[in-house]
Amino acid sequence: MLETLKKHLTQTSFKTQLLLLFVMGLSILAIVVTLATTVSTHYLMENMFITRNKILVEAFAKQSTLALLYGSEENSRDAVRIVSAFQSVEYAAIHEVNHKRLFEYGKSVPGIDLPPPYPIQKELDAHWVFIEPVVVMNPIDKEPSNGGGQSNQKPQFLGYVKVLVSKSELQTIQSTIVLSNGLIIFILSAILYFIFRKLVNQMVEPLQTLTRTMKKREEGQTGVRASLQGAKELHTIGEAFNQMINVLEEREEALIKEMHSREKAEENVRQHQRELAHFSRLKTMGEMASGIAHELNQPLAAIVNYTGGCLERLQTEQTVPEFVAVVQKINDQAERAGAIIHRLKDFLRKGNAVTESVDVRLAIENVLKLIECELNQYEIKWSVQANECPKALMDKTHFEQVTLNIIQNAIEAMKENTEGKARLLTITVGLSGKEMVEVSIKDTGPGIPPEILEKLFEPFFTTKEEGMGMGLSIVSSILESHGGRIQVSSMVGEGAMFKLFMPGEGIRDK
Repeated sequence: MLETLKKHLTQTSFKTQLLLLFVMGLSILAIVVTLATTVSTHYLMENMFITRNKILVEAFAKQSTLALLYGSEENSRDAVRIVSAFQSVEYAAIHEVNHKRLFEYGKSVPGIDLPPPYPIQKELDAHWVFIEPVVVMNPIDKEPSNGGGQSNQKPQFLGYVKVLVSKSELQTIQSTIVLSNGLIIFILSAILYFIFRKLVNQMVEPLQTLTRTMKKREEGQTGVRASLQGAKELHTIGEAFNQMINVLEEREEALIKEMHSREKAEENVRQHQRELAHFSRLKTMGEMASGIAHELNQPLAAIVNYTGGCLERLQTEQTVPEFVAVVQKINDQAERAGAIIHRLKDFLRKGNAVTESVDVRLAIENVLKLIECELNQYEIKWSVQANECPKALMDKTHFEQVTLNIIQNAIEAMKENTEGKARLLTITVGLSGKEMVEVSIKDTGPGIPPEILEKLFEPFFTTKEEGMGMGLSIVSSILESHGGRIQVSSMVGEGAMFKLFMPGEGIRDK
């Protein structure tokens, strides 16, 4: 039997097993709660029933005092009528001391003639019997005793009252409560079941999606990735699967590349390099967005102000000699805003690298204008020194990307603690030998330790918490692809110097 159950469970889905386990647990819990509620309700209602009827019988005994004192049948009838008004009372009687019934109501049953001492309460099969004595206090003497101001009293036993109460009302109430509890537990169980089923669906759906994704990959489809939704463990499984697929696809791509010619392989490498460079430019522009917005805000605000002044003067219908100068200022500020946007678009331009003649100093100044706000923010003083105006042979956008990356690293180094030193950025442009243009970028930051200096150009190596470790690696690759190189020197506490070497235009002839 157990083996059959195990075999059946192994053939069912994980979702079905969870639902089955939950239903079993919920059923056991409902049974236990119902039983516990039934037992506690039974005892609670029984105690309340007994307490209520004891109070009723005690009141009946007090009402019977006059009837027993005077042997009055009329008083007895009134007392019995009051107690018999309760629906559960089936028999009530008043007895004298000699057990003679003074008055009775209803039909007696066997087992209720119980001897003293009283009071008595006894449970029968379908009834409860309550016997309560009727006592009156008689004074012994009228003189105060013991200085208390009260006379001694002696109880006088006049008789007793007997009441037979049916259990039917109690049983009806108990049954109603049990049924109500059962119904409430059933409704709550149904609600919990649907809630748990929904949670199971949300938990199992990512597993089913992952299974379908694996099957697609097994069938040979490419580009499939697992969904990273669901619980933390499912998220981890999805990441592991995606990493495995990434490795497999990278290996497949590597095998395909080996089948192509060397020229095709080199083109793929250059394309990948352009993609990385473009991604790095986009990342850098994200960091520069606030500075550029501030930069554009000033000329645009000036345009608005000058235009407002012109409108006010024109409305006076007077000839203003300064009108041409004001319009010229509007034009200058508009051209400045357009130049900023144009430089930004050029910087973000994505396309094939084009070797061209680049005015090195002009390109460096364009880069400095892009990040002028950031330089001012950290109070960094900068200078560009160029005794000659050499031109380099390389892609202009790539040169600006290289320069911007090095300058941004220098800003990062100097914006932290410089131990009171002035923040200086010095850029020197000159010649190196007969064929190369040299650009030196020096900062006054904390410098680079020797152990880091050795790994500076390795891919994915970074000392920044949020860095990717690709900036200087891309810089080195760009320069090498154009026939150039990069060097770095540094002393801890004295800052760092990066030297960029690029092929020059017409240098060899000089």
